[in-house]
Amino acid sequence: MEQFTLDKIKNYKMFYVLKKIKSTSQEIVLLHKQSQEMVVVETEKYDLFQVGADQVLVAFVDVFQHAGKHNYVASDGLLEENILLNPYEKIVDYYKTDRDDEPSGVFLFLNSCPAVLEGQDWRCDNALFGPRGFFPVGQEEKRLIDGITKIKVYEPVLSINGVGHIVYFKHEGDDTELRFDYINNAELPQSAETFSEMIKLILEWAKVSEEPFNNTEQIAIKAKQFVDNFGISESFVADQPSMQVVKYLQGDTLARVRTHGTYKISDAINSLVVDNLPYMTFSKIAELNPTMFNLKECLETEIQWSQEEWDQALVTHNITEPKEYGDVDGVCEHILSTFPNNLTFPKIVFGLLKKKKELLEEAFNSPSLMVD
Repeated sequence: MEQFTLDKIKNYKMFYVLKKIKSTSQEIVLLHKQSQEMVVVETEKYDLFQVGADQVLVAFVDVFQHAGKHNYVASDGLLEENILLNPYEKIVDYYKTDRDDEPSGVFLFLNSCPAVLEGQDWRCDNALFGPRGFFPVGQEEKRLIDGITKIKVYEPVLSINGVGHIVYFKHEGDDTELRFDYINNAELPQSAETFSEMIKLILEWAKVSEEPFNNTEQIAIKAKQFVDNFGISESFVADQPSMQVVKYLQGDTLARVRTHGTYKISDAINSLVVDNLPYMTFSKIAELNPTMFNLKECLETEIQWSQEEWDQALVTHNITEPKEYGDVDGVCEHILSTFPNNLTFPKIVFGLLKKKKELLEEAFNSPSLMVD
């Protein structure tokens, strides 16, 4: 396996370091769960490099060709581990919300089911796993989210195909009614205002799948699988008040109603996110793995390349006027004046490049890193 060098940064768009599988493995493949089978991921979509003494860096050629696939599974024939596919840069602005008075959306813990579309084999999402709502036993499934055109943000945070997904979404405008319907009036609690509360609620569902409750509802069984896979324990949310499941078991007559307050992101919950997500910003990988990389060298190399990456994106999207690195509003105004019906994808692309710029500047200017 070839050793990774910094000059390769510009050839790839997303990175992840495997935790369990080592570079000494004879063969490593990436697999994707589709319906009831595991499909081998085409090797032209990624490369594997040795980093450090014996660890493996997965370098993806693109970000968006993996959208909607949620996670791959890396396997060397003996060990397996999940690789999430929605990058940190798309998540960071949402998961750290910890207050109940912010005009934010909601987090949902959702089932993971294959989309088997009869007579529509041509569709790119046919047979792929995706989020579906959990429903009480005996209740007919229905659309969990109405008015899909009104959704402003939809981002899967943590996913295991076939098990479950934590998803953040926000409607356009005021989410007050949305929050009440999902959080304080849900027949089957599966949502929360903050990420910390979401983790707490999943842990409660997982607990009731065990003795003495032996709850066999899908949400309880899937929650148990989810927390076991990610190594989530009660210590992650030790100081938080109980959520709906425990409050109900305690006989609380207002069990559905959220306990107001601030729910801080614990170090363990923060690590749950930053350690499991892939990164478009390679220097974040270096920051998380200081024994493998020289962070200063990574930052200097990537900062120079990121400006070129922005300029290349301007050319790719036919932005004929110079736009300062990070000026997403200027890019959008130009696109609206020339291609008014073609804004959604470029807005995502340039928004991610701006977030990458912010993360690089934050790391470079951090006193704790002592970067000259």
